[in-house]
Amino acid sequence: MLRPLIMLAILFTWLSPHPVGAHAFVDHAEPRVGQQVVISPSVVQVWFDQRLVGGRIRIENAAGQEIVSSTNCLSPHDKYLLEIAIPQPLPDGDYHVYYEADDVHTHTTPGDHFFSVESEEAMAKPVTLAK
Repeated sequence: MLRPLIMLAILFTWLSPHPVGAHAFVDHAEPRVGQQVVISPSVVQVWFDQRLVGGRIRIENAAGQEIVSSTNCLSPHDKYLLEIAIPQPLPDGDYHVYYEADDVHTHTTPGDHFFSVESEEAMAKPVTLAK
């Protein structure tokens, strides 16, 4: 009688759900999501709420042209951070940041956000109304 109970306990333990880690979620980014900056950033950074083991970032302009991309964006100094250097100043315009973060639980979290660059000169231009 004891053997069937032991087998039932093992089967129940084996079939019961086990906790799994959740996906990593974005904590914050720089430039911030939707931010309008007056000076082109030299780096784009995305922080997550879990430690990462890798990740990718691609930045495109408003026309969908790739500006820069990398498949190895994990910061060597902060395992919660994906970052990518921008090789030259970005002209005024809108930019789309695409990322994929690989967390320690082997989950991949894709996502994206926008930011824009608008220099002070562009913002200071007077608006003339047509008559």
